[in-house]
Amino acid sequence: MANKVTIHFAQDRIDRAAYIAETVGFGEIVRTAEYFNRNNLFETKQITETGVLIVRGSSGQIVTMFIMRPDQVEEIYRKNHWGRVPAWLMTKVKKNWKKGYTQNQPDYH
Repeated sequence: MANKVTIHFAQDRIDRAAYIAETVGFGEIVRTAEYFNRNNLFETKQITETGVLIVRGSSGQIVTMFIMRPDQVEEIYRKNHWGRVPAWLMTKVKKNWKKGYTQNQPDYH
């Protein structure tokens, strides 16, 4: 995993990754968006079937990941003109929120 993640992720987000693995799991990637972020750096955002967002830098390394809130998944779908969030995915994201998984992630702000 060391060469597949950034130093930031390995040092500052590894506890969150373990939490995700123990609660909702990573699941399969169901949507991918590629774009330039606010710092004009290329990023890829990947949404998984468990409601996790994985952010990768231009090298493909994982920069961060987190369990999404309902408004976050809606925003990604809206910004990418993908239409409505599929009901099954929104149900999963809302269940994660109601169970407190989203709010209780390590270093989640």
